[in-house]
Amino acid sequence: LDTATGSWVVSGLELMVGDNRVSGAGTWGPELSAELALSLPEPDQLLAGLGGELEATLNLSGSPEDPVAELAASGQALAWQDQLTIGNVTLAAALSEGQILEANVDAEAIEAAGQELESLQLKAAGSQQDHTLTVDARHSEAQVSLAFAGGFGEGWQSWLGRLAGGDIAIPEQDQRWRLQAPAELAWQPDGQVRFGAHCWTWQRSSVCAEDQLLYPRPEIAYRISRFPTEALAPLLPE
Repeated sequence: LDTATGSWVVSGLELMVGDNRVSGAGTWGPELSAELALSLPEPDQLLAGLGGELEATLNLSGSPEDPVAELAASGQALAWQDQLTIGNVTLAAALSEGQILEANVDAEAIEAAGQELESLQLKAAGSQQDHTLTVDARHSEAQVSLAFAGGFGEGWQSWLGRLAGGDIAIPEQDQRWRLQAPAELAWQPDGQVRFGAHCWTWQRSSVCAEDQLLYPRPEIAYRISRFPTEALAPLLPE
């Protein structure tokens, strides 16, 4: 403890659990300062069932009320028991003055629940009250791009926004479905998740729904219009 400033100061930090290491230095007080490095070549020594390799660095400055931070992380052959595997993942995130976040996550070769994604990319930007999130996922049979925009309420207890854009491509069937117009999306203080009326369109075909309850008891109903029967041919037996 630095009695002159009232700050907690840590220098020459070195923590090791087996082959895993956390190192760095930092100051916590009216002003923040930290440089930390994490190396987990054997994460199962920390938590049974966790596999792969993970590296991360964190730089912190600013104040407790308005921190500024940069985080970078990368992982290879990550796995959690027999439920999830990720071939490669990288994370780059920055928190600037005013608590404005910019974050990018790129992952490849994801397997979970019997499904595999070739790649997944997430991009987030903005503040608690006003932010955007884009999701781009590639599967062997489809490519999905979604864009969300909105904001969290007080205490992060609710979220109100919209699905601002959507694109679903199914190359083998030569289909490309697009969200016709933004649709309201809300996580309410009571825990319910609601999705507003919306339509997906491809050529003259459409798949539409009225307001929906997604959680906790889903109430979902879609109506299909002008869907060509030949588009179902790849799904039907010969």
